[in-house]
Amino acid sequence: MGLYWVMTDFSGQENYNLAHYLKPIDKGNLQRVIEEGSKDDGTDLHSLNAKVCGISRGDGKAVWFGKLTIRY
Repeated sequence: MGLYWVMTDFSGQENYNLAHYLKPIDKGNLQRVIEEGSKDDGTDLHSLNAKVCGISRGDGKAVWFGKLTIRY
């Protein structure tokens, strides 16, 4: 028996966790955006965040993940 490298990808789990806890407050809006939003038509989470901030989608994605990882 040898050693094995294991890698996992939680692919957006931070967003799903946040949506779970926000559901009573935002009536499931974030969850809907995550599940139904599309990059192609600009309704995904990062595109909507970019529109609000007036920046590109790539920068909107960076801003979103930056907000999720800020530690107090």
